[in-house]
Amino acid sequence: MNRFSQITLQITAGLCTLLLFSCSSTKRAQKIPNKLKSADSSKVVQVTADMQSEELDSLQRVLMVLDSQKIRQFSTLKAKVKLDYSTEDNSASATASIRLKKDSVIWISLTGPFAIEGYRMLIRPDSLILMDKLKHTITRRPIGYLEEIAKMPITFQDMQNIILGNPLFTKGNLQSYRHNHNRWYAALEGEVFKSFLSVVASPHKLVLKSNKIEQDQDGIKRSCALGYSNYQKVDSIEIAMDRKIKLQDKKSTDIKLQFKEVIFNQPLSFPFSIPKNYDER
Repeated sequence: MNRFSQITLQITAGLCTLLLFSCSSTKRAQKIPNKLKSADSSKVVQVTADMQSEELDSLQRVLMVLDSQKIRQFSTLKAKVKLDYSTEDNSASATASIRLKKDSVIWISLTGPFAIEGYRMLIRPDSLILMDKLKHTITRRPIGYLEEIAKMPITFQDMQNIILGNPLFTKGNLQSYRHNHNRWYAALEGEVFKSFLSVVASPHKLVLKSNKIEQDQDGIKRSCALGYSNYQKVDSIEIAMDRKIKLQDKKSTDIKLQFKEVIFNQPLSFPFSIPKNYDER
């Protein structure tokens, strides 16, 4: 696979990145509270099994409401996204056209300079196909291939939630929290990852601002920070139009997504006709 195809898959994996780390359930628990420390006057509260307080009850309600606000009631999504990707070694920019049929198919077209379509990808719950329109090649892989590119487990549902901007890490054992005016910071321990949430409680709804997930396994530290901003209402659905993803492994990867057009619940086609002269890779 050529370098540009590799970058394309990395960009796509970045669009869809969810870190469900394969780490032990207790390995980093003692380090979670430190991640919530801040220069402001609020203090980190460590949660114990028998703890009871009005503030803790409020936080539990915040997490429940945040989960209930996930975008679920839709059939299709169509979006145009300005995408910037950079690592220490290379960078790329593209315009991504995304079409999504709920729980069924994700269609992505990447267009580069001079409005030339370079790649088209069709992703289903069990497989993906990448069409390199510049090299006239086709790459078919099982869905697990994205794990090799992103170096972390990714499922179709994870990808769908990332595209929708849904809050991803609202479940798990609450380890610690910090409350400053209308902003909540919480650290959760799930079955296979540690996560950190930042949520703003506005008068009428909750707004997810960021997630951060960490892993320290076999001496290798990995983290993923997801940021959400510029929330807008589209067809009565509130969606974050700007996203930032920062992956930190041995190298750092930054992905910036700016949603320019979003349309829900319209009939969509997913054109993916493969010319006969394309070579399989």
